[in-house]
Amino acid sequence: MISEMRMNRDWGKALIEAGFDVPNNKVQFNISCPFHGPDKHPSLSVNLLLGKWICHTGCGSGSIAGFLSDYLEISLIAAEKLAFDDSMHEVDFFDAIGDDDGTPIPEVIIPYDSSSVPEWIFDRGFTKASLKRWRCGINPNMGSLVIPVTDSFSRDIGWIERHRPDSTFRYQYSTGLQKSKVLFGLPQSRTHKEKFLCITEGALDCIWLDQHGFPSVALLGVFLSSNHKEILKKVGVSEIILCLDNDEAGMKATEYVSREISYYFPVSRITLDGVKDVQDVRDSNKLKQILNERTVL
Repeated sequence: MISEMRMNRDWGKALIEAGFDVPNNKVQFNISCPFHGPDKHPSLSVNLLLGKWICHTGCGSGSIAGFLSDYLEISLIAAEKLAFDDSMHEVDFFDAIGDDDGTPIPEVIIPYDSSSVPEWIFDRGFTKASLKRWRCGINPNMGSLVIPVTDSFSRDIGWIERHRPDSTFRYQYSTGLQKSKVLFGLPQSRTHKEKFLCITEGALDCIWLDQHGFPSVALLGVFLSSNHKEILKKVGVSEIILCLDNDEAGMKATEYVSREISYYFPVSRITLDGVKDVQDVRDSNKLKQILNERTVL
């Protein structure tokens, strides 16, 4: 199977699927390395033709498949499939990602200040009460927002740093965070009375919906793992509302996720016009209208 995939791989597509900015019509280019702190200048070189990468600050080097495997915490086969032609892996794409290896998720201590948050986050409409509810804090060295990630049992298993708006990249995850084994926001979603559950891509999208009264969890990406499906089946909601980003990756993920979970739940999706994600909808009444006018899939 691997040899067959190598004949059809598109590493530019794979990197885009993983959330990286890939310039058009370039085989070799640099991106910010996700394995160390923010780059003043992108330090990770990528060669799409060779399928290789190297970080010039010393993080490592190797195949793009290995890079994506480490970054997304997926198997090498799943990483290869990201670069595989859609028509050849459409059916089993999500089943191959993030399968449970039986290893317990370790609990961690979040090493940042939780008594304050960076001022810039309030410019985005988030309230102090909401950020306190999610136990957000600050990395004072970077000025970034720190968002704890908890599992279904409310144990801290990692954190997300949302860097300043002027940073060269937006998000950084704590080392070892097993995104495929957790739905971000699940403990908080249980405090809502509604029978539906919204699914977003990012943590701040999830917090934004929660702030406006809508129960929500985040995939922390566009990938639905087998673990995610098992967690959702145990949640006990009557409807899943997909609130993924209004871009090509988000629309493709909406199609895939809907197909994967529609056997277990009624699934709907929201429609966003002229904005990228739910955070861009600042008016509470408009956001409520978008949720109410969702489309059944």
